[in-house]
Amino acid sequence: MASPALNPIQGNMFSIFITGKNYDEMKVVFDKLSNGAEKKWFQELHDMPFGVYGQFFDKYGVQWIFVVEKK
Repeated sequence: MASPALNPIQGNMFSIFITGKNYDEMKVVFDKLSNGAEKKWFQELHDMPFGVYGQFFDKYGVQWIFVVEKK
């Protein structure tokens, strides 16, 4: 984990990384998977220099990272 605030424990030492080229399609998936997500580490999809980025831990504690490639 990139954050020293998160102690590594079994189950939180991996992330599911999803990339795409279409923001609208990625937003639908992001919204469905983030339903019930923890708010402490939640980052809505937002613009970054490389494209669009967002992440969250879902209701089961799984971390999801989304990147939409810059056109």
